[in-house]
Amino acid sequence: MTHNFIDAQMVERRGIQTESFDGFSSLVPGDQTMTCGHYVPELSVMMGTYTLTDQLFVVDIPDTNMILGVHWLITLGKVMTDWKTLEMEWYDEKTGRHEKIRGQHTYLPQTISAHRMEAIFWKGDIEWAVELCASEAGTTGQTIHPEIQSILDQYAIVFGEIPPGQPPDQGFENTIELEQGIQAVITTSYRHPKAYWDEIERAIQELLALGHIQPSTSPFASFVVLVKKKDGTLRMCIDYRALNKKTLMNRYAIPRIDELMDELRGAHFFSKIDLRFGYHQIRMRE
Repeated sequence: MTHNFIDAQMVERRGIQTESFDGFSSLVPGDQTMTCGHYVPELSVMMGTYTLTDQLFVVDIPDTNMILGVHWLITLGKVMTDWKTLEMEWYDEKTGRHEKIRGQHTYLPQTISAHRMEAIFWKGDIEWAVELCASEAGTTGQTIHPEIQSILDQYAIVFGEIPPGQPPDQGFENTIELEQGIQAVITTSYRHPKAYWDEIERAIQELLALGHIQPSTSPFASFVVLVKKKDGTLRMCIDYRALNKKTLMNRYAIPRIDELMDELRGAHFFSKIDLRFGYHQIRMRE
């Protein structure tokens, strides 16, 4: 290859700006022709500790993000190549230091955060991944602080599993009042892959078994969406936006943040509770 090439799908995913030109065609193995009509005037790419800044032509490259050709190699000058260890080393006159890049599978593994991994997946830069989980029989060795354990025991009804049936009667039952004379609000469902439909079916059966929901013949219908949580699991949510537009809104005074913070004076432990069935902990008027 004489030029530098970048995959058209990668350019689209990353939103890289391109410019058009007269174009050209190149013959590739298999007697096929690769056409190019756009190019990236300047793009910086990091390989290990080395940063490449050069011009790249946009083409369709199956299973490859980028190909660097002679157009880039001639800028390196004298290069030492070790084909056994898959290493290239040269002296960069711009930075005044020796640069070294390694081939695939030669870099040491690095630890990244779950958020970083999720961002890489969304950009489409990873074709597949394997998760390895180490497990040991018996206890994991993790202990809970005695004071925290006493709080968990004291408020087991809060931190434990959600009991079946309706929430207890607290003297107030929530109602949803609609505007007068409106027609039934019906929204069509989203398209979901089979794995999502299986999760929706599982969640519905769990709510039915707990008694938090019941079969209904109401003409109103709102669709279900699944939201991915930080731990990778899916949370089933109901999109009530269309219904909310036809609902009479309640008016309540918003508490002051400084007063709420004053109520935390003297507190030592704070917890974030995952309200898996938050809406089902509010008693509704039958």
